[in-house]
Amino acid sequence: MSWCRLDLALLHGPGVADVFLTAYQDAAGLAVPDRRRWDLVALDNSHRDVESWVANYHDLGRLDLSRADLRRRHTAWRSAVN
Repeated sequence: MSWCRLDLALLHGPGVADVFLTAYQDAAGLAVPDRRRWDLVALDNSHRDVESWVANYHDLGRLDLSRADLRRRHTAWRSAVN
């Protein structure tokens, strides 16, 4: 769930990641425990190489994203999660 939220935040912004969380919890019928902690795990594990994901996102048609964009969005998502 946290990796999906990270991808959505990087691709489309924090609002979309939050919409996903709501839909996920509604489908599961329960709240995700320790959501913040899991978001931080995904952020910590992607911190060193998030810029390298740009090729994957380009393959998805997001040619507008650069390595610098991914770093900026990653940093912004960390601030939002904290």
